[in-house]
Amino acid sequence: MKVQKIVLPETKQERWLVLDESLVLVEPIRAFVQHLDHVERSPKTIRTYAYHLRVFWEYLAVAPDRRFRPRMLPRTPCRRRFNCG
Repeated sequence: MKVQKIVLPETKQERWLVLDESLVLVEPIRAFVQHLDHVERSPKTIRTYAYHLRVFWEYLAVAPDRRFRPRMLPRTPCRRRFNCG
């Protein structure tokens, strides 16, 4: 996967794309990066998001069957006022 910078010829604005191994545009990331552009985020912020989303997308590809398991909080003794049974 790679992050590719393009420059629009008519406006000279930079855009950031995330491409997969086949050099195909990753559509969900493109949509989010476009949203960031529409809400006028800084170009450096958009670039940073593109790089981080690429890493996250690679993680999802490597571990598709992993499920997010939040760290369990330690159990505290039950108090009567909470009617724990």
